[in-house]
Amino acid sequence: MKKITLTLLLALIGMGSISAAPAFRKARYDGFKVLLPKEGSIVMIGNSITDMHAWNDVFKDAKGNYLPVVNRGNSGTYSTEQMENLESYLFNQPAKVFLMIGTNDMATSGGLNLTINQLLGNVANIVKRIHKRCPNTEVYLYPILNNTTGNRVRTTWENYNAKLAEYVVAQRQAGNTWLTFIDFYQDLYAVGKGGAWSYDSLHPTAASYKIWAHAILPYLGEGVTSVYDEIEGDLTGVQHNGGFGGMVGGSATQFSVRPICADDILVFGDDEIKTGEWNELLGSNHVKNRGAGWDKGGNIDRVEKMITATFAKTGARKVCPKACFLYTGTSDCTGSADMAAVKNKYTQLVEKLRTQAPDAKIYLMALHPVGNVHHNERVVELNALMQRLAEANAADNLKFVDTYTDLTEGSKPNANFITGDFLYGRGYVKFAQKMRDALLADFPTDRYTVISDKEAANRVERANQRNAM
Repeated sequence: MKKITLTLLLALIGMGSISAAPAFRKARYDGFKVLLPKEGSIVMIGNSITDMHAWNDVFKDAKGNYLPVVNRGNSGTYSTEQMENLESYLFNQPAKVFLMIGTNDMATSGGLNLTINQLLGNVANIVKRIHKRCPNTEVYLYPILNNTTGNRVRTTWENYNAKLAEYVVAQRQAGNTWLTFIDFYQDLYAVGKGGAWSYDSLHPTAASYKIWAHAILPYLGEGVTSVYDEIEGDLTGVQHNGGFGGMVGGSATQFSVRPICADDILVFGDDEIKTGEWNELLGSNHVKNRGAGWDKGGNIDRVEKMITATFAKTGARKVCPKACFLYTGTSDCTGSADMAAVKNKYTQLVEKLRTQAPDAKIYLMALHPVGNVHHNERVVELNALMQRLAEANAADNLKFVDTYTDLTEGSKPNANFITGDFLYGRGYVKFAQKMRDALLADFPTDRYTVISDKEAANRVERANQRNAM
């Protein structure tokens, strides 16, 4: 009886703490629950600085294959939230875990304002739990990056970095050589100075991520290379932000200097596209996320800018991709913009994408239902436009993917898939099923691995139980 009571108490504590997270962040955590990193995966854990970087198509082995890197960053998150969700990442014994956390924990406003010892205690807890669950996993810790944001105190994070380094040295002296501190603080010091290294003096641009990638190459194996090296020198003079500033601008720059290959499947869209790990959901490294933002930040205009950045001529090798998925318009439909103007913008966006990728199959993904009746009527109206565009241009490789109907329950969003207007884990699986079916209709010899609704439900339940324990 005591054991049952303790389990329930732990579950309630976890649920109460997680509920404080914004809806977009809870949705991403739930999305992780349906994903099982393969044995030997490399797991990147962190906040937005980790989250906003597409790690899965950066590193290649000596044979040219992408390393099995999975992204478990979550924008705006804290060490406490990552502790609560850690079990979702540790299935199948990852080979390596890289952790950058603490930037938001130490924020004096809009953060937790933790002391150095509190944060260090949380990080040590995470490290201890990883090793207990996965004794053969190598764990790598990063310092908090230099920044100039006004709500973080330099002496606090610099003293924390020193304490973190001391903690790792002590652990290694005690025989825990599976733990390593990668100190690239000075190498990335320019992030805090802003300019071409960071548009907000906090979140890196491609020029900074290239330095980061180089810093961890020695820990990824013999012969591993970074796609950033296709362009010689630093990237400050060639990276393209598409017209963005801030964090999303930094994300755009990394896409601008990535190669585009003939077998790529690029997924463009708003915050819900950004939040999904599509390469894992479809089981293919050819699927690459090019989402535009988070927290309902991805309206049609912003997705257009991300497409501009992705296809920009920066010196990276770029050919027409095999296919592109497009999901955008939710922010426009849930706002007050004139629908005629919204539909015109969407039509122009489709034409732009067709111009940039003239030989690619282009799939227009229907917006999923939302709870507000008036807004949902606007969603249905835009979806109808997508279907008409696809039917009128079917001979020109334009297709419609119905990612609306199966996510409804009567006239409302199905709570199994959508919570608070955001896709949750089972909803992402439903999207992936529709995307797989669309691809196989055009490329029947392709291979995609997408789980069933039943398996998705089982994974969510299992992850919830493990996290609660």
